Amino acid sequence: MERPALDQRWYKTLKIIFCIGYDLVPANDELCETVNIRRERRNLGTKLVGQYLELNKMITDYLVPNFTLRNKIQQGEWKYAFKPKYSKEYSYEKNIRKINFEIQKIVNPNLENFISEIVNREIRGKTYRRN
Repeated sequence: MERPALDQRWYKTLKIIFCIGYDLVPANDELCETVNIRRERRNLGTKLVGQYLELNKMITDYLVPNFTLRNKIQQGEWKYAFKPKYSKEYSYEKNIRKINFEIQKIVNPNLENFISEIVNREIRGKTYRRN
C-alpha cells in the first residue's frame, strides 16, 4: 500500500490530535475517519472549530508549498523548481524566500516563539488587508 502524501499526513495528524484533545474519538475509529470537525460547532463552540480550521489553513498556506518545492528538488527537478509554471508561485524570489524561511525555522533555537511570531504575522497581515 502506498503512503499518503506528506500534506495529507499533516492534515490527518492535526485531525487526530484535535479529536483526542477534545474527546471526539468515536468507538472503533481511532483514526477519526468518521469525524467532521466542521460539524462539531455545537459540541466545541465556534472558537475551537475556527482554531482547527486556521491550523488547517496554515498547513495549506505554509507547509504544502514547501512540500511541493522539496519534492521537486528531491526528485532531481531542481532545474525546474524555480521556473514559472502556471503562476508566480514558482518564481525564483518567492521560492528563495521559502527556503530561507525553512532555514530560519531549522536554526531557530526557540521554536515556540518562532511559531508565535508566524501566527502573529498572519494575524497582522489579515488585519492590514481588511483595512
